[in-house]
Amino acid sequence: MRKNKSLLGLVLCLLFWVILPAQNEKAFDFYSAGVRAGYVYDYGEAIYNYSEAIKLKPDYTMAYYNRGVAYFKNKENDNAINDFRMVISQDSSYVDAYYFMGEALLNKMMIAQAMDLFQLALKIVPTHKRSMAGMGLVYYYQRKYVEAIDWFSRSIALDKTDAQLYYKRGLARYNIGEYDKSVVDFTNAILFNDKYMQAYENRASAYRYLNEIEKSCSDWEKAASFGSAEAAASLKNYCGK
Repeated sequence: MRKNKSLLGLVLCLLFWVILPAQNEKAFDFYSAGVRAGYVYDYGEAIYNYSEAIKLKPDYTMAYYNRGVAYFKNKENDNAINDFRMVISQDSSYVDAYYFMGEALLNKMMIAQAMDLFQLALKIVPTHKRSMAGMGLVYYYQRKYVEAIDWFSRSIALDKTDAQLYYKRGLARYNIGEYDKSVVDFTNAILFNDKYMQAYENRASAYRYLNEIEKSCSDWEKAASFGSAEAAASLKNYCGK
């Protein structure tokens, strides 16, 4: 009997060492398929493949993280938050998980909770650009525009080619009446993304407050060409076009 138990144990051990690598390999195949789907913005397919990878490998941290990002981009904020929470439980230093969880919380207008996540990310990496920008958004939503400008400026200092950062700082400056400075920011946003419709729209509005209507008309025309109904209406009302 003892011999049979020993033999059974040996067989089970061998099966473990054969099956586990095969499962891990299959999990990686699903994970890779999820990455490929994400590259072409097929978030539903990406989520499916990451979920299959997780079924095979329940501690697959990267699969949880990437599925969380896919959920986030698919506007499934609650599912994204759950995945990022799982990532953090498995790796408490995973800074991007804190950041994206904060962004998902911001989407739900859970501003105080989002701030906590961005601050935790910045404790891990004090120069984490996206979490600095997240702090800027927290203050922007609280209408604390001077503080928002400060955080956006810190993130811009780390990356002077990010169109979105200039755009967000431009909005904050616009909201406190710094129209000339907001024009500079919107112009920089357009410099790094010449199809940035919202930047053209908001620069047009800033120009209008600066009594530079011809420049406003030019920007509204550009924004309208990208499909902005609001810009087309402004073009008609202010420019007679």
